[in-house]
Amino acid sequence: AITLYEQTLTDLTRILGPHHPSTLTSRNNLAVTYLDAGRLDEAIT
Repeated sequence: AITLYEQTLTDLTRILGPHHPSTLTSRNNLAVTYLDAGRLDEAIT
């Protein structure tokens, strides 16, 4: 799941920009997934 979320975030950032609501939602989804996987440092950055 992390790989999919990372690729989605990369694509949305490129297509919609870093401040678009969909990009921000994707960034949040990735952070939650990192947190669930115990990757706290990556979830915070």
